[in-house]
Amino acid sequence: MILFDAMPEEPAAGHLGRIRQINHVPRNSVESKLRSALHLAGHGVAADCAMLDMLALAAGKASEEYARCHSLIAASRVAAKEGECHEYGSASEPRNCSMAFPKDGAFLCRQCAADDLLRHGFSWFRRSHQLIGVDWCPVHQEVLMKVNHADPFSKSPAAWVSSERLEQPEACAVTLAQAPSFVRRYVEIAVAQLARSRPISSLQLRGVLGSEATQAGLRIGQHGSKPPLSDKVRQIAPAGWLQRHIPGLVDKPPMTSFGRLDVLAMSRVARGDSYLVALAALFPTSSTAIAAYEACGSTPSSDSDAVPRRRGFRHRGCSTRKERFWDGGVWSTYLDAEGSHALMSVKLGVTKDRLVAKLNSLGLPDLQLARTKALWSAINDFGAGMSLEDAACKHGHATVDLETLLRQGAGRMISAVAHLRSPGEPA
Repeated sequence: MILFDAMPEEPAAGHLGRIRQINHVPRNSVESKLRSALHLAGHGVAADCAMLDMLALAAGKASEEYARCHSLIAASRVAAKEGECHEYGSASEPRNCSMAFPKDGAFLCRQCAADDLLRHGFSWFRRSHQLIGVDWCPVHQEVLMKVNHADPFSKSPAAWVSSERLEQPEACAVTLAQAPSFVRRYVEIAVAQLARSRPISSLQLRGVLGSEATQAGLRIGQHGSKPPLSDKVRQIAPAGWLQRHIPGLVDKPPMTSFGRLDVLAMSRVARGDSYLVALAALFPTSSTAIAAYEACGSTPSSDSDAVPRRRGFRHRGCSTRKERFWDGGVWSTYLDAEGSHALMSVKLGVTKDRLVAKLNSLGLPDLQLARTKALWSAINDFGAGMSLEDAACKHGHATVDLETLLRQGAGRMISAVAHLRSPGEPA
């Protein structure tokens, strides 16, 4: 079997398809043939070696590099739990979505196929064409075509164009440049996400999204008098685009939560495209959204990656207690200490400076710095749906002071204050 590297931005499934085409191998036997070829090339391939790892060996790349350049994992795992923000393609990263496509079927750009033939003599599929919500080629801005075949990677894009086995799905604009600004922002954010090497902490990302939602007058909990994020998305996104990529949102009753999209109220990790939609809806430009996202991931969410691990193997003496603590146990400790960073540092036996940086990154500010009944009452009223200005004015605080405090982590701060207020304390 002839083995070769993937082309730039070629998805792993497309790379495997070209290996099948060149070697005339049917789809149902390509895995065993590839495994045998790698053995002959001197690679020790375990019986449970994932297809992504075998393709990385065929390309002469580390699994991490291959995943970053040729998989769509970054689009599905935008965020992860604390302690699980492993590099895409690493041994600690799950393989269940490593070869998966977000969309139903494979998509191509006719102009890309023509350019490939002209420059290289053959054509290949592109990762960015397979992203949910991306209906146009980011380079040529024309509407993408769907391959109308059960095995779309059995032929090259140019071959499909020649065979006319293509269908053009509905798009909300003829070109990407003519699409509404929200859709253009989403496309730019989604394509930029493919360059990421690892997910970021879902807690940190929810903190950033919560701050922007607060400024936009949206609620960050399941219930309240303010509209949820899904209402804003339904307001600014074209109905046709929503029907195709977020089914059910158009028909959602106003002021009700939409499970797939309202990531601000989720304690679990959400779908990758849900975070991308939230970024596009809450930020005015794609560049500011991308900058805010990258700021979350500029510092590792935990140092759990310091101990390398293999799937199904635990190093002697290695414990996940620390990961479990930062993934949820910290919340009960925070409440027990009544939001006091100083008291938490004593209880946990760690230096305050190190602890403060970690807690702030999780949206858990020092509540004792703001512990006055008036300010806590203002936070509580804001969480119940009162506007920022009205909550501050009612309790005699400057709007800017309340806003500055809430920006540190509005969602968790509101929950903590509601929990810690004395039962008889007046609002």
